[in-house]
Amino acid sequence: MFIIKKLSGLLKGCVLLITRLSCKEIIEVSLSSPWTQLHYVCHRHESPLIPREHCSFLHSGWGRSYRFPYHFGDCPPRESLSRTHRVGRARGGKPVQFGIHKLRGLIKQVLLLSILSIIACRTEVPNPPSESELVTAVMARQAGKADSLLTAGASPQSQDEEGTPVLILAVNRGLDDVVKKLVTAGADVNARRAAYFKSTALMEVGVRNNPELAGWLLDQGADLHARDTLGDTALNWAAFYGHEDLVALYLDRGADLLVAGRQGSAIDIALHRGHEGLIQLLIRRGAGKAISPEAKAFIRDVEKGDLDGVATALEKGISPDQTDEIGSPALVLAAGAGQEDVVRYLLRKGADKEAMNRVGETALARAARFGHESVVNRLLSVGVDPELAGEQFGITPLIAAAQTGQTVIIRELIASHVNPDRPEHINGYTPLMLATAGGYADAVRALLAEGASPYVKSYEGAGLYDMLRYSNNAEIGAIIQEALLEND
Repeated sequence: MFIIKKLSGLLKGCVLLITRLSCKEIIEVSLSSPWTQLHYVCHRHESPLIPREHCSFLHSGWGRSYRFPYHFGDCPPRESLSRTHRVGRARGGKPVQFGIHKLRGLIKQVLLLSILSIIACRTEVPNPPSESELVTAVMARQAGKADSLLTAGASPQSQDEEGTPVLILAVNRGLDDVVKKLVTAGADVNARRAAYFKSTALMEVGVRNNPELAGWLLDQGADLHARDTLGDTALNWAAFYGHEDLVALYLDRGADLLVAGRQGSAIDIALHRGHEGLIQLLIRRGAGKAISPEAKAFIRDVEKGDLDGVATALEKGISPDQTDEIGSPALVLAAGAGQEDVVRYLLRKGADKEAMNRVGETALARAARFGHESVVNRLLSVGVDPELAGEQFGITPLIAAAQTGQTVIIRELIASHVNPDRPEHINGYTPLMLATAGGYADAVRALLAEGASPYVKSYEGAGLYDMLRYSNNAEIGAIIQEALLEND
């Protein structure tokens, strides 16, 4: 850097000398007596050929005389300058030669320093890009720029302000090539978020359902058995979002089907999230217990709404409370499938109206989750407790309805005098919080209108605005803001 600055100064000096040598007239100015006048005039007129710093140089040479060039029109009129006709002499009595000789010396220095600067620039290592530059590029989905920054030396371990590794950010932005570039450049494939659930990249692949990338991460050493703060593995994350292909991949790679976190095992998560196709896949892959062929046929008729087949099975001795492989009673299955006639028939045959599946959902909760209004009304009419739920997960009918945005059923349940702020037992989320996270504006509006509190916090201290980050729904944000202002 010193060499470059020195070179710049010398080049500037050369330009100034060349300018002087091109002047049309040379005025000889004595520095002994008229100096003050010359300095004042030049400064006032701001002549480009005698800049202020040059005058300072002349002042340091007090008592000497030099030849100074002035372009016509650039400098003050000759009559305004006090001149002498004495040409000054330097030490030893020889006239000062200010021009070609001086320029030659400067040019030699410029050439020497040019060579040195080229050598220095080749060996000088530039500063690598900052972490924020790489994070910003990834957040903006600028794959090309992110690749260039990594090539230029950006750290593959970069994090955002919340401590989220750029690897996870790239996964969530769908930048598969950047993910691979980061890992190849040295990013920790098992790096975790500093906040939230302290999840890994492999877990968050489950949000986007990307089996190809998940397989690649596993090949690079991603830990399939790592758990987040809730105790969930990558398998449970995939089950939460209902991604059957990803679940199948993890099972093929050796994932443990029985590992349970705060939300339960993969089959539990699939149940209380309502992923029917995934439930069947998990049953085929070994979840639950085997049942007889006759019981399987009965369960199939219940879910399909084959009333004759159901009646025949009961006549042959099948219990109206028969369960499937994972412990879901026939009444709960019929309600979840919206089979009102089967529900009515099973109730008439003595089925337990408050029976629950393995995650503690009643037939009423299952019907509420899937929006089967007629089944909800039928069950309420026979006296099913509208707030009944299993102790482990606490999934009441209102919680189930809020999770899927069933606005009409929400109103019907609240009309049955349920507590609108009763939370589930997994995270302590209320129905209003779940509807907010799901992006169900009408359900949010209905819950607030029925008295749900916008101030309740989860077990971890999350509030409504924290839940809003999941849906990023501007309409819901406005609804919440209006409700808070009204309460204030």
